[in-house]
Amino acid sequence: GCTPFDVEVAYEGAPMDQILWTVNGTAAGSGPTFTSTFSEGGDATLGMAIVSAYGCTDSVSLPVTAYATPEVTLAVDLEAACAGTPVTLTHVATGADDVAYTFSNGAALADPAAATEELAFENPYANPVTVTITQTASTAAGCVATAEVEHTVYPDVAAAFTAPEGACGPFEAQLVNTTADATDFAWTIGGEAVNGVSPLHTFANA
Repeated sequence: GCTPFDVEVAYEGAPMDQILWTVNGTAAGSGPTFTSTFSEGGDATLGMAIVSAYGCTDSVSLPVTAYATPEVTLAVDLEAACAGTPVTLTHVATGADDVAYTFSNGAALADPAAATEELAFENPYANPVTVTITQTASTAAGCVATAEVEHTVYPDVAAAFTAPEGACGPFEAQLVNTTADATDFAWTIGGEAVNGVSPLHTFANA
């Protein structure tokens, strides 16, 4: 089986004085039932020895093959970011014969063999969207390991405003903020900070 996996065995014969179990020749347990967990790949031998009340003995062994399950690592350096922000994806698979990646938004890796890759996700919607990235690593023996991460993409914003045409100064003008999907605004007029969503400002003579 694929690691880690349990092998459960049981003695079903006549009553015995002792029932002893070994793994690769090393004592591992006793009693009518025994469970051994194999966490590393390779071949092993599971043995059973029985001793009757009269001291008579017998033994039997069973070969066990453990196939190593791949080890996978998948992570993003930013759990959430604005649309278009570079995000570094770390993706490593050890002991795999095949590795596949899927993105819930249909994206793809440019170089799946690389350990890291910089990505940038877009969001054409008014609300945040979550991109789910799944890594699936498998071996020829059929052992599979998966990892999954999520990255939240905030909607993009584009600053925009309208202002009246010039006039004889000093004159007062309303700057109309037409930016969509934004909540905080910072204005500078002539290098000075100005507060407000659509500030009213007096322009002096040049």
